[in-house]
Amino acid sequence: MKQFYSFLLVRSHLKLPVRMPVVYLTLFVLFSLSYTIQGQTITTNKVDYSPGDVVIVSGKGWQPFENVSLVMKELNFNNPGKTSTIQCNGIGQFSTAYYTVVNADRGAFFHITATGQTSKHVATITFNDDGGSYAIDFSAYDPEIYSKKLPGSVTIPAGFSADGPLGNTYHNQTVEALTPSFLGLGQIVAFEFFIRADAASGCPNDAITFTAQFDTKTGKTGSSFGYDPAYGIYAAFVDREPGGGNIDPGNNATVTNISPTVLGDYFFTGDVTVSGLDPGDEITVEVWVVLQKTMPEGANGNVAAALKDAVTAGSGAGDCAAGDGVNTGNQTINLNQIGEFFTTDVDLNITKTDSQDPVTIGNPFSYTITISNTGPSVANNVVITDVLSSSNLSVGTITYSNGSENWTFNQVGQTLTFSTLSISIGETITITVPVTWTGTYSGTQTTGPAGTGGYGSTCTGDLTNNVSVTTISDDTNLANNSYCQPTNVYCATVDVNAGPDKEITCTVTEVTLEGSSTIPGATFSWVASNGGHIVSGDLTATPVVDAAGTYTLTVTDPVSGCTGTDVALVTLNNTPPNVNAGPDKQLTCLVTQVTLEGSSTTQGATFSWIASGGGHIVSGGSTATPVVDAAGTYTLTVTDPANGCTATDVAVVTVSNTLPNVSAGPDKQLTCLVTQVTLEGSSTTQDATFSWIASGGGNIVSGATTATPLVNAAGTYTLTVTDPTNGCTATDVAVVTVSNTLPNASAGPDKQLTCLVT
Repeated sequence: MKQFYSFLLVRSHLKLPVRMPVVYLTLFVLFSLSYTIQGQTITTNKVDYSPGDVVIVSGKGWQPFENVSLVMKELNFNNPGKTSTIQCNGIGQFSTAYYTVVNADRGAFFHITATGQTSKHVATITFNDDGGSYAIDFSAYDPEIYSKKLPGSVTIPAGFSADGPLGNTYHNQTVEALTPSFLGLGQIVAFEFFIRADAASGCPNDAITFTAQFDTKTGKTGSSFGYDPAYGIYAAFVDREPGGGNIDPGNNATVTNISPTVLGDYFFTGDVTVSGLDPGDEITVEVWVVLQKTMPEGANGNVAAALKDAVTAGSGAGDCAAGDGVNTGNQTINLNQIGEFFTTDVDLNITKTDSQDPVTIGNPFSYTITISNTGPSVANNVVITDVLSSSNLSVGTITYSNGSENWTFNQVGQTLTFSTLSISIGETITITVPVTWTGTYSGTQTTGPAGTGGYGSTCTGDLTNNVSVTTISDDTNLANNSYCQPTNVYCATVDVNAGPDKEITCTVTEVTLEGSSTIPGATFSWVASNGGHIVSGDLTATPVVDAAGTYTLTVTDPVSGCTGTDVALVTLNNTPPNVNAGPDKQLTCLVTQVTLEGSSTTQGATFSWIASGGGHIVSGGSTATPVVDAAGTYTLTVTDPANGCTATDVAVVTVSNTLPNVSAGPDKQLTCLVTQVTLEGSSTTQDATFSWIASGGGNIVSGATTATPLVNAAGTYTLTVTDPTNGCTATDVAVVTVSNTLPNASAGPDKQLTCLVT
């Protein structure tokens, strides 16, 4: 890539059209993208050659104009190899007549390694000289770029896979040797068996079985570390993912059998059968084994993986019959210098944060441990020790950003231990530890947050939580291997409710307060002040009180010991209602019943009358205005329905029935001369009225409604006097007589006048 960029710089000084650098830059981007997606590969024009054939080696996906070194080795007879260098064209491809096969090569197995001098990428290919219709190139996938997985943490494909479960296990991304720098103990290690079927083999739908051998220790007398025989060949499948390097027009190649593991003195072997092979196929078979997860201190040496043998396994006849040997060469992939698991440099960095600071007593919270490895190698057998400073903290369900299957957890008291087999270069993992409170917290409490923590084992706070990490690898920076996170503690707001204020009245002389709290198991305590008095239940939520005052409820959280208070006020409502019995009333000779006029300005007041002192209520005794008909004392009681208090007032009813003064005057007499007389009635009662009635032959000529009527006949004259103030009447009689007796008279004898007597 640098070479092509330099080419652009050189070209930019030439007399080219203005747009040419843009064209080159565009090509550069496209080629770089192609390189990123496809990777670099090499191939040969055939799988099996005969003497005199020319081996044409082709490559693609390399960087434009990159120089590629080609190194060919013969693996069966140690025939002389060949080394040369070829330059790619502007699109990263090359093709060269590389080698002419000779008679001495019969039965040989050739292995070509291509190395980009700029990209440093390595690609390999194999071919035979009269070695059969198949060639198998054995290599290891680059563990630096595929995911580190433990057994059980990934689904095993059955026969084939459309996408590599480990990711980035492509035919063009393999290596010829492994080192501890990029491997984790206990991880799945992926190998590639790249099978090419000669296009001229003429055996469609064929099959082969190859045997792979994996060391379980470094030689017969070597260190007891290698690939784990308990898993054997853990998985084998055709990797069909795009970019995997397969040529399989029928898309029918698949792994049909994995034999049981066969144990040797220091290795195990396994057979893998691949079916559905057609002439011209190029098939990538991905095989998984598992690295042992522990190794003894001081272990050293190399651990080998090898392609030991292969035979055809098809169901055809003749040249396509099963049992023909396949030339495999002595292909071995070593895991070199296993002692470097202890010596490779790593840089583990650990920190811890809290989700709440200060933390409220009783409320759940969490700690987050962050562990990262900045390399330059994989850190192995990593152990994190996390010490919680409070015995009141109970650990909940822990979560891991890379999956719990990659960790082993143990807790002894307040010490938490997290173990993982490895942490990759550049990998960052978070562990979230939720905690809840148990029991009553009795430690210090500090207002405000404790702040961020720091590296080392000491810090200041109500809770001080220490975390540290160790590894069997060589950690070059121990200063960031421990961290202390302080957390302050404070009481959360305790839910407390003293309930509604209450009122004592004339009728309600005791009330029950209604305290409450949502805290499980909360305890209650009431204190009265300002005249209050608790009758009973001061340690319950609902005490009985009988006096106005202030009642303070204290609720205690049994877990945190934190308290909260609230107040209920009890007031006294004993104000009497307004009452007015109204004006006193009077009964008279005319008014024999009166309506009393009670009233109250108190809203909703009720009325009740009681008569005493001779009084009598005709009706309306429970209204404001009863009807009474007797003189006496009438007591009105008014009740306020709001507080039951009463007030009374009195109305007095009297009787006014005194008769007026009356005098008909002296009797009178009519005579022959006095034919009319005036009666002389009178009354000392003020404003009295007069009414005369004649009887016994009497006759009133005029003034019958005056005190002095004119009469002209003998008879009895009754005068009725009425007192206008009370309507009472009184009568008197005047008698008029007639004195008309004629006197004694005698005229003597009749006389006669004559002429003489004149």
